Amino acid sequence: MCCKDEIIIHLLNQTVESQSKIIETIEAKAETGEQLIEILTKRHSEISNELLQAKNKIFSLERSKDFLKLSN
Repeated sequence: MCCKDEIIIHLLNQTVESQSKIIETIEAKAETGEQLIEILTKRHSEISNELLQAKNKIFSLERSKDFLKLSN
């Protein structure tokens, strides 16, 4: 019986160690995922701002073009 108990305890300890490593890996991946979401959100905002600036520039150029047509 003693030997069986030691084997069971050893196997349980290995299981706990394995689960701890898995949890650490999952937590690290979750943190990486959160960082990626932050980076993508920031980049999305930057791109939206760049597109808005480009849209405003195009609108300004179209108005200038229309003004030049009227002047001629």
